Amino acid sequence: MNRDSDVRKSVFDLFLGQAFEGPVEKKIRTTGEWLLTNAEPRFQKSGKGILKFIFQLMLPIWIMSLLVASGVIKLPFSSPFLDDLLL
Repeated sequence: MNRDSDVRKSVFDLFLGQAFEGPVEKKIRTTGEWLLTNAEPRFQKSGKGILKFIFQLMLPIWIMSLLVASGVIKLPFSSPFLDDLLL
């Protein structure tokens, strides 16, 4: 019974291309595993920074621009270019 599972495992590994792993393939695999363990937490932390940037800088600028363009907020100066653009 153990031999049957070994044969199935070796056939499956041969199908996936993992039966004959050479030194180059092993180095590529270990490098990929190292990148996965070391780079993934950094990318997860960078998502937090992007979200913080959007909420602290981009969203207020976008809301102010929308309020000025809709006429809710009047600018304290007059510019012909802005008047033509907004009206």
